[in-house]
Amino acid sequence: MKIQLKYNKTALREFQKKLMIRERALPTLKNKEAVLRAMVLEAKKEIKHIDDLLLSKIKKNEPWKDLWQEFNTNLIQIAKVPSTKIKVAGIDIPVFENLDTIEEDFSLFSNPYWFRNGVQELKEVLEIRVRKEYLSNKILLLEQARKKAHKK
Repeated sequence: MKIQLKYNKTALREFQKKLMIRERALPTLKNKEAVLRAMVLEAKKEIKHIDDLLLSKIKKNEPWKDLWQEFNTNLIQIAKVPSTKIKVAGIDIPVFENLDTIEEDFSLFSNPYWFRNGVQELKEVLEIRVRKEYLSNKILLLEQARKKAHKK
């Protein structure tokens, strides 16, 4: 589609108005893009911290990996993941609050004694993984918004 230019004073005034609007909006867009870039970096640091935390949990339980094979993973299930939304630079971002789980009752007499601690460990690992998923989603949303604000 061709753009037809009109060479008259009215068209020139319209172009000047549009240029002024864009020049006024440019600092705001640059600030928005800078804020989004900073938030992406912060979220990436958080993800790295969560990865380190998950790795330390796995290493902590490494000596007992043979015992974990007899653990019944059906003893704990995710019931609900309540979250809130915050607005960052005009974007709604879901924020992880906590993890609601359903814990099945089990007999301490017919199961090993460490199952109680195993349920707690598994709950902590689940919470870490869900928190990481929320942060990954946050990074994705912020990156999309940053690219949209920085579009040329």
